Amino acid sequence: MSVSCIAKLILLFLLSVGIYHSCEIDDTKKNILQFEMTKRKAFLLDSLSSFRTNTYHKTNDNLYTDVRDANNIQNSINIYSWNTGKLRNKLTFPETGENGVGNISNFNVINDSLLVLLGGYHGKVSFYNMKNSSLTIHNIPGAMKNNGTPMGRTSFPVKFINNSLYFEVGPYYNLKGESLGGLIAEYRYDLLSKELIPSFIIPDEVKMTEYHVAKSRFFLNDDTEVMSFKCCNSLFLKVKDTQKTVNLNIPDWIDPKFEELKTGYSTEKANTFYLENYSLEQTLYDEFREYIYLFVGIPTSVRDPKTGRWRNFDEKDVVLYVLEPKDFSILSSINLPASEFYPRNSFVTKEGLFVSKSTFLNKKVREDYMEFMLLEIKNSPF
Repeated sequence: MSVSCIAKLILLFLLSVGIYHSCEIDDTKKNILQFEMTKRKAFLLDSLSSFRTNTYHKTNDNLYTDVRDANNIQNSINIYSWNTGKLRNKLTFPETGENGVGNISNFNVINDSLLVLLGGYHGKVSFYNMKNSSLTIHNIPGAMKNNGTPMGRTSFPVKFINNSLYFEVGPYYNLKGESLGGLIAEYRYDLLSKELIPSFIIPDEVKMTEYHVAKSRFFLNDDTEVMSFKCCNSLFLKVKDTQKTVNLNIPDWIDPKFEELKTGYSTEKANTFYLENYSLEQTLYDEFREYIYLFVGIPTSVRDPKTGRWRNFDEKDVVLYVLEPKDFSILSSINLPASEFYPRNSFVTKEGLFVSKSTFLNKKVREDYMEFMLLEIKNSPF
C-alpha cells in the first residue's frame, strides 16, 4: 500500500473518532476535474423583483426563489418555469393576522405541492400546501428570544428531516461588533414533541462579530451536517451529536487580524476589513456528483486603482474549489471574476452548478432577468 493511501486511511480514522484534524492538499489530485461553461440560463423578472435573491430551489419543472426588491417589502415566493424562464406563479403571504406566516426570511421546497416557510422574526414556521392553498402554522415558543437572537437570518434555508425542522439563528451585536448573546448557530424544532433544541454550537475558533459569524450549511446525509463561517479556513462537522473541525488549508489563505475590528468599529471599517481579507463566501453540496463546492473570496484593494472610488462588498473575485467529501481534499479550482459572476447566488441541479451572472459590475447584465451560467465538470465519473 502506498504512503498516500495509508495517509488517507489514517485521515478517515481520525474523522470517524472525532479528533481535530487537518486536510492537506494532495498535489496528485489538483485540477483532475475540468470545468466547462456550457449553458446560459435566464429567467424573466416581473417589475417588482430584483435579480438579487437569497434562495433557489430547483424541482423537475420549476425554479423557486424568494422575492427581494429595493425595499425588501415583499413576502412572496416566485415560481419560474425551468424550460421557458417565465414567471409561472407568485405566492404572496400575509405577514401578520390570523393567517400571518411572519416575514419570510427563508423557505424550502419539499416537493411541487408543499413548501416550508420560515417567518424568522415572528418565530413561525409554516407548511403551505399548493394543491389546496392550505396553511399549517407553527408558533415556535422561544424562537425569537432564545439567547437574545431571532431565528432565520437568511444565510441558508430551513431544512426538514425526520419530522424536525432545522433553522439558523444569528446573534445581535453592539456598535463595536461584539455579540450580545449566545453561541448557538442553529436550532432543531421537533414537530411531534414541540421541543426547541440547540442543534449546532458556534465553535470556539469563530470570533463573535457580525462579519465573522456569517455562515453556510449543508447536509451530507441525515446524520452529517457541515457548516462554514466566513472568517475560517475550516469546515465544522456535526455527525449525529458530535461536532468536529476540518482544517482546509486553502491555498494562500491568511487568517484575518480580528483585533482590527475591536477598536473604533464602524460599517466602513467592517467593509474595509472584508475586502482586504480572505473570506469563505459559500459552501454547497452537489448530491448528484458528490462534490463540495467552496467559494473563496480573494482580498482586494478598498479603492479601485483606476477610478479611486470605494469598492462595495460584491467586488471581490472568487475562486471556486471542488472538494472530495470523503477526505475534503481539493480536486480542482476555477477563477470566477467579480466582473462576470456573483457566486453568492448559486445552486446545484442534476445538470451541474449554476452560478449567477447578475452582478452590477457585468456591463452586459440585463436587470430584467436573473441570469446564470452552467458550470459542468466534463470528466467527472458521475
